[in-house]
Amino acid sequence: MKKLILLLLSIASGAVQAQLDTMQMVKPDSLRMDGLPLNLAYKSIENKSFQRGEVLEYSIDYGFINAGKAKIQVNPGLYNVNTRPCYRVDVYGHTTGALDFISSVRDNWGTYLDTAAIIPHISYRDVKEGGYTKREIVRFDHINHIAETKVFNEEINKFDEPTYHQMLAYESGIQDIVSGYFYLRTLDFSKMKEGDTIKVYAFFENKVYDFKTKLTQREELETALGTVNALVLVPIMPDNKLFSGPNSVKVWISDDENKIPLKVKVELFIGSAEINIEKVSGLKGVTKFKSKKG
Repeated sequence: MKKLILLLLSIASGAVQAQLDTMQMVKPDSLRMDGLPLNLAYKSIENKSFQRGEVLEYSIDYGFINAGKAKIQVNPGLYNVNTRPCYRVDVYGHTTGALDFISSVRDNWGTYLDTAAIIPHISYRDVKEGGYTKREIVRFDHINHIAETKVFNEEINKFDEPTYHQMLAYESGIQDIVSGYFYLRTLDFSKMKEGDTIKVYAFFENKVYDFKTKLTQREELETALGTVNALVLVPIMPDNKLFSGPNSVKVWISDDENKIPLKVKVELFIGSAEINIEKVSGLKGVTKFKSKKG
């Protein structure tokens, strides 16, 4: 049960760390590579889907048990990072009820997201899961394709020396776990057909992964806020001992310009779990929730 909740919170979770600033990262010459042209690294992507002040709130349920809450928040201000204007996005997750008493989880993941290029300049996470903690800051140099990772050392009460990691240059850019979802929201799904696959390159745990997601169908979804037209996305999962089958994770997003996440359903060998939307505010456009059926 604990592993399940940590998994669900990791889907929607990270934390504003101390020492986040607007300084360019310092890189050893031995790690420098030929940079992409500025107009490619910072190409402009049209964003009709989200804005400052957006807040989305969710319940996390396992069967009939409410196990936690999650929130995605685009903060009201703009931030200058690497001389670029950025949104700051935070994703919070925490356990509730008896589970919180047994094994408390307080997770906060976040990103400083370039407002024009929709790529991260800094990502961060503050994970507190039972007795496990991790505080991490990653700075991205998209010109020289290098990521700098700093991890907080609890024993000495400061960050360890940074490590540097080379990233291959992809025209679509390198994302982090949080920014990758916001990049997906900028895509024009009206030009896609059922069965099409989307690929996003994301840096996580000091490696670049190519996350593939398939658009499987369009349908009407009933939520706590009413029914709404939705797109169903299925991440392509490798064989594993936790999920039940290749289509074991499904994500519903609103089939409109907002493309807000409405629901995540996970089929496991020990049952199923869901993340369901409860509240929305500050949307850029209108998501049409119809009156609840019945």
